Amino acid sequence: MSGATPTTLDRLRQPEYTGENRCLPCTIVNVLIAVAISVPIGFVSPPVGGAVLIGSLAAIYLRGYLVPGTPTLTKRYLPDSVLARFDKGPEIGVPDEAPDDPEHEFESIKRRREAEQIDPEPFLSEIGAVEPCAEVDDLCPTDEFAADWREHMDAYRDDPMAIEPIAALLDAEPEDVSIKEEREYPAFAVDRTYTRVRPWLSDEALVADLAANAAIADRSDTWGDVFVDQRLDVLKALRSFLDECPTCSGAVTVSERTVESCCRQGQVVGFTCEDCETRLLELDPTNVGVKSATPD
Repeated sequence: MSGATPTTLDRLRQPEYTGENRCLPCTIVNVLIAVAISVPIGFVSPPVGGAVLIGSLAAIYLRGYLVPGTPTLTKRYLPDSVLARFDKGPEIGVPDEAPDDPEHEFESIKRRREAEQIDPEPFLSEIGAVEPCAEVDDLCPTDEFAADWREHMDAYRDDPMAIEPIAALLDAEPEDVSIKEEREYPAFAVDRTYTRVRPWLSDEALVADLAANAAIADRSDTWGDVFVDQRLDVLKALRSFLDECPTCSGAVTVSERTVESCCRQGQVVGFTCEDCETRLLELDPTNVGVKSATPD
């Protein structure tokens, strides 16, 4: 027989609710329950109360919860605004570590963000990236931009994890960018005053953004001055224009579906590369307009 024999702790662990998959609201709720149970017992018998607390915390650490069904109950009954503070969806970049001086750092980011804002639609129109569609009241990529975008996709598809273009996309030095190898989706840590993780839904989404970033830079000398968060938002929005997958060249289909993260469920409009069965883009249907949930 090959491989190590599972230990008792290995059998108790539930990876789907621990580690990166741990639901922090569930953990907090269960710790509070453990304390609420242990304290009254501790008044009667301190040793027993202490043992109950230690055992409860161990169960939460190994299994992700103490009370069965907590993940489901948390998603159902906690307000979405609370769950969103703890959610770890792979399209949302969140700091892995807090900066040493959060107030100063975030105030600097706020001032820079305000100074480097662009109005995306006029900007993209002025550089010849988008134009009014011929048949619908919407914007479409120009033929020239679409061809340049596709050419860059062809260049990036064989090595989407190359650090130099990733660093350029994230406005960082290559030595400050590292791949988060443990993630199941493309993600990169950017080390500055603090570490921030920038994730993508898939290699296909990353290739689309790298290529669009290069195609826009071909047309604009000021694109690199736009604050990186807004640049990534613009690139993400451009993915909705794709009708062909960036890597496998199959069709992109659009549908509304329910997705589940560590802490909550919700409806999204999903853009999927049909042939390679990978997610390209997910949008909140309440915040964006989508031409059709089932395009031709």
